[in-house]
Amino acid sequence: MDGSTNNWQDAGRNGRSFLLRCWQEGEPPEGEPDPAIIWRFTLVPINDPSHARGFACLENMLTYLRAELDSAA
Repeated sequence: MDGSTNNWQDAGRNGRSFLLRCWQEGEPPEGEPDPAIIWRFTLVPINDPSHARGFACLENMLTYLRAELDSAA
């Protein structure tokens, strides 16, 4: 460890916890070359599962997380 305070257990009220679900969508047609893999994502806040959010791509999910963390600062 580098000595930084990077312990999630000490995050307290300033921390955010999410369950991240990732899955591939669709199946390539029989005999067709594999298309680019399409990933989908869902973030479920641990403290409020009713506010789950779905994302069509990784970039959208990261944009959302950056905004969430910026608003917590």
